[in-house]
Amino acid sequence: MRRLFVSVRPPAGVLAVLRERIGPLSVDPPDGLRFLPARQWHVTLRFLGNAEEVLVDEALRSANLPSAEVEVSLQPEVMGHVVVLEAGGLDALAAAVATSTASLGDPLPQRAFRGHLTVARTGRDTSRAAVGEHLASLGGAVGVASTSWRPREVELVSSVTAGSGAVHEVMARYPLAESPGTNA
Repeated sequence: MRRLFVSVRPPAGVLAVLRERIGPLSVDPPDGLRFLPARQWHVTLRFLGNAEEVLVDEALRSANLPSAEVEVSLQPEVMGHVVVLEAGGLDALAAAVATSTASLGDPLPQRAFRGHLTVARTGRDTSRAAVGEHLASLGGAVGVASTSWRPREVELVSSVTAGSGAVHEVMARYPLAESPGTNA
């Protein structure tokens, strides 16, 4: 068994926009605020926890995964012990992933899906007020409020916690249905 999650990852052009927006925040951050490398930025559709990769793979291969258009806010916010960018437009896709994998891994959460892309983590003793002030200092550094993309696939990812943070390995990819009239 592996610690698994299912996600969508922004393409290179979107990552460049996100890095431009988030970059200034990584300069002189408050104590305990640790920015994640862009190679780990993704939107988790379902966290499975410890699950059998083969069974999850079978479930996702037979799932009907609808197309989606992801809209990511460029205004970071604190959510618990992480700094996130809200990601909308993924509710139907997340529901399809949850339905197809409902009997696998950790029980499905009782709360509604809230799409977000984690860009930083805070320590237990990090001041939320200091993080909030730091985020507010970004102001209008980028003129647009959001960016979007159409994912072509979801990924099954293995996550191993190491001393330097989580190490992610893509185990498999699953194509999304194409939207009518698009070249998804």
